[in-house]
Amino acid sequence: MRNELFTKEKERQLSLHPRIEKIEVKYAGKLHPGSVFIMNKALSTPYNCAMHLSEWHCKNSVLAFVDGEIWDMYRPLTKSCEIEFLTFKDEDPEEVNKAYWRSCAMIMACVLKRAFKDDYSVNLVKAPEVPVISGAFCYDVVLDNKLNDWKPTNDDFCSLTRDARKLIHQDLPFETLCVEAKVAHEMFQHNMFGDFVDVSEGPHIPRTSFCFQYEITAAHNLQTDQSELIRRFQGVSLPVHLKDTINDNIGWYYRDMRLMKEKMVTWQKGCKEYRGHYRPVSLTSVLGNIMEQIILSAITQHVQDSQQIRPSQHCLRDRSCLTNPMAFNEKVTWLVNGGRDEDVVLPGLVLPGNKAFDTISHSILLDKLLLMTWTCILH
Repeated sequence: MRNELFTKEKERQLSLHPRIEKIEVKYAGKLHPGSVFIMNKALSTPYNCAMHLSEWHCKNSVLAFVDGEIWDMYRPLTKSCEIEFLTFKDEDPEEVNKAYWRSCAMIMACVLKRAFKDDYSVNLVKAPEVPVISGAFCYDVVLDNKLNDWKPTNDDFCSLTRDARKLIHQDLPFETLCVEAKVAHEMFQHNMFGDFVDVSEGPHIPRTSFCFQYEITAAHNLQTDQSELIRRFQGVSLPVHLKDTINDNIGWYYRDMRLMKEKMVTWQKGCKEYRGHYRPVSLTSVLGNIMEQIILSAITQHVQDSQQIRPSQHCLRDRSCLTNPMAFNEKVTWLVNGGRDEDVVLPGLVLPGNKAFDTISHSILLDKLLLMTWTCILH
């Protein structure tokens, strides 16, 4: 029903402009400032303007700033205006982050609406307003009464996550439609996602492929005055545009971190204190990535110094790489401790230096070294 109303209203709005009118759009960004584009009124979008600038603008622009108003990239322009483009790497990415969280919540709503069998009803309530720094996007739903005793398991969350990733890989656009009050009374002000329509209070990212890591992690029962049981589903995600930056610094991975299950994300507007301030990170992945880089650096320096690699001096566990143990151990310890004889300190984790690489498997590192035509002797 909502899809039909959406399509009908969209066609009606297009019919209001039988003749194509031209508008001038002035670009006010840092690159090519002052450029003027002649676009089609009610047809051309900020994305079409980005196409006149460069491929970089098309791939990295998340939102547009049109005459001081935040604008979706696929929302048609209705008059001559001045335009800028917003990205995840701007100095102040607040609006971009909000749009990303909002879009992730909409993807989750779409998944929840489709995930259950036809025998079970799923009523979407809303995407609650939570700050980006809360560490999760959320969506409230009312499930069939027959599911009141259902407690989602890890396998259930993995199944929902797989469905979400399928939508992400389809690279579907978020399409916005602004409607009059009488139409909104019938179907609200909706945003369209694939063949899914839902209520939204703000702009979205251009396409689902802007999501990189995406995981639905938890569900909690809300205490309300209503007779129906409302459940809040939560998830975490990272945009694809920050993938390289994050991997270069620490290597954040959400897949095997379940902190979001411990507490429900709550937020009271106007209140400075809130529960749910998380920074989900897989400590195992962090340590593995850091140690891999440290050991690779140590071995590289070791070979450059022409120090011999001897099979008889194998001293590391789990098929570790063979090096002169004294030179190797001193180099790794110095790199781990920053030249000081102290413990390895990571966010939320302290690991004694002498155990730093005893607990980490280096079989993956071996494979990478072999690809680099290095010769490793194992025993």
